[in-house]
Amino acid sequence: MKSSKPPFKLLFIMDAFENIGPDDTTVWLMTEAQNRGHHVYHCHPNHLAGSATEVYATVSEVGVDYRPHFVVKQQLKKFLKDFHCIWVRKDPPFDMQYLYLTYVLEPLISETLIINDPVGIRTNNEKLSIFNFPHWIPPSFVSALPDAILRFQDKLKSDLVIKPLNQKGGTDITLIPLKSRSRRKTLYDLTHHMTRSLIAQKFLSKVCEAGDKRILLLNGKFLGAFGRVPKKGDFLSNMSKGGTIKKVQLTVQEKKMIKEIKPYCRKQGLYLAGIDTIDNRLTEINVTSPAGIPEINSLCHTALETKVIDWLEKKIRKRYR
Repeated sequence: MKSSKPPFKLLFIMDAFENIGPDDTTVWLMTEAQNRGHHVYHCHPNHLAGSATEVYATVSEVGVDYRPHFVVKQQLKKFLKDFHCIWVRKDPPFDMQYLYLTYVLEPLISETLIINDPVGIRTNNEKLSIFNFPHWIPPSFVSALPDAILRFQDKLKSDLVIKPLNQKGGTDITLIPLKSRSRRKTLYDLTHHMTRSLIAQKFLSKVCEAGDKRILLLNGKFLGAFGRVPKKGDFLSNMSKGGTIKKVQLTVQEKKMIKEIKPYCRKQGLYLAGIDTIDNRLTEINVTSPAGIPEINSLCHTALETKVIDWLEKKIRKRYR
């Protein structure tokens, strides 16, 4: 149903069309906004340019549906300050180009609504920002030095899960058994010969049977959640690694966790965030392009994109009234 209010101009900075699948949360947000009569635009981060006073981009006004199928209505150069809202939905890796994107967008914070805040994205590494909530996380340690990670493991007397700091979807996540004879070599390889920092976390074995949870937060409040279960014999629950989804309920501990994280998300401008939990422990805070809306919709017979766009419309109207 189209909105009776004047339409908004919404820009989605994201990956190229050919890299977007039908179960992409961004597609569902774009489609819902379009169905309400808003103008939806797409642009790749590399299409931005500007100076100390102006930032512009070559953007495509698009028609989109859930397949997804993008129809480019027109391509044009637009100043980013002319959009009512800019969605930063580029997937990791969070590389130097992604970092530069946050710097380019930062001066626009006072000009237009940006979701998520580029300073908030830059400040909150998806693996390391959990350290702001130390009592909720599993024992964790960051280093580029294999021997330092091994000392942490020996003291912990546990298997470790090793993660790169800038990736997504289970990329390069590795299980290092405590008794492995090759663990030093494995860590040497994963740290790229001691030039790449990693996060090492105590292996929470419950993930193999119960899986983990993705909990979506909208402006710090609970939006929805779903579970991910690894395939038999594996520990990675990511769907890109063969995991399956299931319906879940929040535990008492997770509700307390969300209550504590809420003011932090609001202060950092992390309007749409996805926290990951295993056995009531916080393992990641996803802020670049948190996913999960299509999965939750299919499990719970809801339409979370409508709640997000409802919130967005109110946010924009309050800002521009």
